Amino acid sequence: MAALAHHVPRKWLGHAVLANTFRHPALLAKQATVMDHVTDGRFIVGLGAGWHEGEHEAFGIPLPPIRERIDRLESAAAVLRALFSSEARHEPGVTLDDRFYPLRGAVNDPAPRSASGPPIWLGGQKPRGIALAARSGSGWLMPGNRAGEIGYLVEKRDAMLTALEVAGRDPAGFTFAAQVSCGATAEHRAAALESARAFIKVGAQHVILGMAPSLGPEHLRLIAREVAEPLAEQAP
Repeated sequence: MAALAHHVPRKWLGHAVLANTFRHPALLAKQATVMDHVTDGRFIVGLGAGWHEGEHEAFGIPLPPIRERIDRLESAAAVLRALFSSEARHEPGVTLDDRFYPLRGAVNDPAPRSASGPPIWLGGQKPRGIALAARSGSGWLMPGNRAGEIGYLVEKRDAMLTALEVAGRDPAGFTFAAQVSCGATAEHRAAALESARAFIKVGAQHVILGMAPSLGPEHLRLIAREVAEPLAEQAP
């Protein structure tokens, strides 16, 4: 783990986003705790309700109706928070009366390196998901199928700010993450840089730079040099 941490100094790692239907949140909490140590407290749990029917069918994983998926996402966020809490760091552990994922004296040992555990970014897009992110999340991610859509981020940002106010939370501690597709050419990367800058102007504190995995590591280096580094230079 020390070797991996050495290669990602001051960098954050995370998911955008995991499907909650694929694993029990207690297992996810343990996996996230390992990554929290690997990254020296710089791991982000990106979590959504799950939606891709083909992925579920391929692996024989049930895909409940959307209402139940959001119910389960709400429960999963509570379980993660409970297992990242100070109470879960030692006996007698934490107990949570949840209808999907109950905990009985659960202990997360070794505990996360960071005091409150990894940040949890939630991917809800509709009113109930946005309200859940406002109550239980550390941030919100726009979906990859809306990458580059400034108007979409503005719309959801305004809805989230209202939801944060209702939840009694300070928006200053909440992260809005945009997504930009970087394409396959220098022209695409230049456009992605301008799009990312536009997202920052309308309130995004984080921009996910997307690429097709088939393009390989050399393309990743080009994105780092031509998009990510210029963005980092203008960061406050």
